[in-house]
Amino acid sequence: MKAGMLLRVGLRHASRTSFKLPPVKFKYAQQSPSSSPSTESTPVITSPVTCEKREQHENKRRERPQWKEKPRETHFKDKSGNYTNMHDPQKFKSKNRSRFMDRTSQSVEENLTHLGINVSGEVIYGIYPVLLALQAKRRTFHHLVYKDGSKPLSENLQNIVSIAGEQGIPITSLKPTRFKRIFPGDQVHQGVCCDVSPLPLVTLEEELLEMQSGGKAQQEVEKSRQLWLYLDQIQDPMNFGAVLRSAYFMGVERVITSAMCSAQITSTVSKASAGVAELFPVHKVEDPVKLVSSLTHAGWEVASSSSPASGDKKIALIDVTSFNPKGSVLLIVGNEGKGISPELQQMCHTVLTIEPGRNLHPHLHCLNVSVATALLLHSLRQRLTPHSS
Repeated sequence: MKAGMLLRVGLRHASRTSFKLPPVKFKYAQQSPSSSPSTESTPVITSPVTCEKREQHENKRRERPQWKEKPRETHFKDKSGNYTNMHDPQKFKSKNRSRFMDRTSQSVEENLTHLGINVSGEVIYGIYPVLLALQAKRRTFHHLVYKDGSKPLSENLQNIVSIAGEQGIPITSLKPTRFKRIFPGDQVHQGVCCDVSPLPLVTLEEELLEMQSGGKAQQEVEKSRQLWLYLDQIQDPMNFGAVLRSAYFMGVERVITSAMCSAQITSTVSKASAGVAELFPVHKVEDPVKLVSSLTHAGWEVASSSSPASGDKKIALIDVTSFNPKGSVLLIVGNEGKGISPELQQMCHTVLTIEPGRNLHPHLHCLNVSVATALLLHSLRQRLTPHSS
């Protein structure tokens, strides 16, 4: 027992003597005043970078050559394997430039050309304009392009593709991303467009000659009490198309316009009319005064939708609900800003008005030309159509 205790005491003493290290003293450590200076070397803690080293580092940095940032350039690789800068107009080819151009500033015809479809005529778009144009066969179809996505085609679009295939029209289907590049902005194309020939206006001269001769056409006109519509220099294509749609719905027998200073049957007119312009012909006359004079001699009543000239008391101003025509009627609708030309206004028998439902603001005293025409035609049709007792 005593031997074990002595062994443990000896080992403890030996370990303290063998592994005892000298105390580490720091230069900036706090020491007691009574402690005597030691002859052992004391380690000194210094800052990582002295003032001299910092100056040497700054001098080396100034002597180092500065790297200048070059402007960023975008390159592409052409067919020959050479890299060409797209910002250089002389090296950048027009074929590759088309990929980076803003297509919103281009027309539909130009966008189709970029897709490899050359346009021979004009482009009409929309389900019903294209479908009715195929059924009416008044245009020549050069190419049909439609959107073929993941969803199945609608019934009308399937019908369009089927009719175009039966008529031997070239057909191209595009993915939605490529088809979207054809139409700039927010045009409602409904996933189909066609390259077609322009739709001309039909001349009315032959019908005027038959009416003046007092033949069979004259008797049929007097018997049926027809309603004709003359558009005097309507130039806005959206209004023109909306008026055509209303005239077709209200049973107007003839829509006539002047050969000059009038909107033509464009793709915008066809789309605004929901395709009515494709199957409902619009007639043109070279001399509208001659037209009005011929109808007046044939017993027609000529009415307008514009206010008469100031001081002119010869033209009656009547509310359309109180107008009871005795025969066929020619309604003249004027230009959006100028109204009816003075020559035609003097030849009108009546000016039809639409009573508002409230007291109007001075700057809001009239309707849009397409809306006003629809209301007038609806009231006139009710009075011209015989009611069975």
